[in-house]
Amino acid sequence: SFQLLLGIGLIFLAIGGDANDFVLLIAGSLATLLFIGTTFVTYIVGSEKRIKSFMTVLTQVINKIIYFVRPKHPETINVSRVQQVFSDLHKNYMKIKKDFGQLKKPLLFALFANFAEVSAIFVVFAAFGIFVNPGAIIVAYAVANFAGIVSILPGGVGVYEALMTGVFAAAGVPAAISIPVVLAYRVVNMSIQLPTGYFFYQKNLHAKDIPTNS
Repeated sequence: SFQLLLGIGLIFLAIGGDANDFVLLIAGSLATLLFIGTTFVTYIVGSEKRIKSFMTVLTQVINKIIYFVRPKHPETINVSRVQQVFSDLHKNYMKIKKDFGQLKKPLLFALFANFAEVSAIFVVFAAFGIFVNPGAIIVAYAVANFAGIVSILPGGVGVYEALMTGVFAAAGVPAAISIPVVLAYRVVNMSIQLPTGYFFYQKNLHAKDIPTNS
């Protein structure tokens, strides 16, 4: 779903013609990375032997890195447990592969979620009286979310805002405008998502009779 959104962003950037080569390079690199990553993951998950071998090696490498930092923990991540988890993932993938039509609704939901996020940023810019190329917003959103995944801080706080502002600056949006817009968007976004997320999370726990302190 995000690859489709990023493709739309590239089209907007090409039509607008107001983004510099650096922004286009970022957008093109992200699109290529996502495509290659998706193809690689599909290839690995498509075979139980491949996924077990790959995850075993990856887990062992991670354990060695952790052991180098924390010598008292030779096997922080249990290899057998990881193999079991990804064996189940392979089985689920094979079930879905028999009927990819099952993914139509999840795809639509994901597209709507991504579109809503990008639209929120666009609306905040509009509230400040600024029109920004939707393509630049999509690329900035993509870069910030990738950073949020690898950031050690919850929600990528600090890193998320800095990178999003940086991409907007490269797209020609002055920092004096992009910084307050990004901060306002993050406040609005978290104010909407955190309370509703907490409500549905608690509702799901009670529906399954799971102790909230577990």
